[in-house]
Amino acid sequence: MDFTPTQREAIGHRDGHLQLIACAGSGKTEVVARRVVELLRPRADGDRLVPGNIVAFTFTEKAAAELKDRIVRRVRDELGPTPGMAEEPGAAGAVRRSLLLRQAELRSEKLADNTVYTRDT
Repeated sequence: MDFTPTQREAIGHRDGHLQLIACAGSGKTEVVARRVVELLRPRADGDRLVPGNIVAFTFTEKAAAELKDRIVRRVRDELGPTPGMAEEPGAAGAVRRSLLLRQAELRSEKLADNTVYTRDT
């Protein structure tokens, strides 16, 4: 895929968060997948992120499934097996719920007195 200069800039962005806003069919999913590959690729100074420190989400379950699949394929194709992959990409609500539950677990807090509303509850 030929990327525009703006897309290449987004793929190579390593300093902080990044929000992509673009119309349908503009290549957002591919840009995010390639950016994850670049974040996981070891740099010359040895610095690299681990998959558990990367959160990528979109707003529908269908788009989230495509994003997850694309990220896993691109990482596998370019970096080989990468432990910890495919844990976080998802729809915004699912990612928020996952992060909330993980934080509670890390703090050894119980959610028994709280309700987490999802489509399933």
